[in-house]
Amino acid sequence: MKQPDIDDKSSEACILDVIEQFVCEKRKLLQDRGDLERQIKDRLKTHGRSWKPLYELFEPLGLLPIDAKCNDEKRDVLYALSKTAIGRIELYLPVMKLLVEAIKKKSVDSVEFAKSDYRESDYWNQLRNFFENMKKAHIVSVCVKDNGETVSICPKADRLQFFDGGWAENGMVYLIEKTIKSFSKANRLASSIFWNVKLSNGAPWDSIKYEFDAIAKVGAMFYVFEVKTGAILPVDKWFERWSLFRNVGVRYIQCTAKEIDYRLFMPLQLFPIANFEQLLQERLKKDLVKSKDDKDTCGDIHGT
Repeated sequence: MKQPDIDDKSSEACILDVIEQFVCEKRKLLQDRGDLERQIKDRLKTHGRSWKPLYELFEPLGLLPIDAKCNDEKRDVLYALSKTAIGRIELYLPVMKLLVEAIKKKSVDSVEFAKSDYRESDYWNQLRNFFENMKKAHIVSVCVKDNGETVSICPKADRLQFFDGGWAENGMVYLIEKTIKSFSKANRLASSIFWNVKLSNGAPWDSIKYEFDAIAKVGAMFYVFEVKTGAILPVDKWFERWSLFRNVGVRYIQCTAKEIDYRLFMPLQLFPIANFEQLLQERLKKDLVKSKDDKDTCGDIHGT
């Protein structure tokens, strides 16, 4: 009987190794799916049905929501400040950047603002009121000095996260809620809104794989929002997140403080914060209130 040569044995061993690896990976995938189902069942008992849309969205992606805020949850003291700042982003964005710069330099104790730098008296009066409210919220020190012509404030270092974009994320939650609630009421659609959503991608389900600024479900449609206030728009991360959702019927919308030509990034969707409400209204209408003659199933407003 002819004996198999060494090369034949090596090939068979390689094939067996590949099969064994495939079986191990398949077994782990099935175990993770079963574990994820158990986790969701247990967490539904804790969070109730309010979190059900999150599980509906992320279970097919193998992701588990482990932290989030939702709908009418009580807001912290900074929420009102964020609403004000996002409403006039052209005024408050430069202010926040100056405060961030002062905190990061450490050698700078205070930042001075002068009335002469603001042509519109309305802007100056708003700014003075805003600084007073910041003082009441304890995010600037008590040495706020206001003589009517200049204001000097000392931002607190432990509030860096708020000054460095947290205000915009909070403010966007307000704009998203305002727009979606109005649209949902007018069109008799159910809606759920979540923010500061943290996700894990595997056992023991305690490490954070992804974080999203805001997620909304309107009718049967999901919308995911990310907010950027910096000078650099990380397109690589943006594309990665968009790719995660592109095949599951989700709108992934990047919101930016800068006015950038959205056509440069199509089919990715870019909404400048300054006219966010209008753009989101148009997107919702296009997605959810189609006429009988509308054959466009994807839409052409700021990408597909």
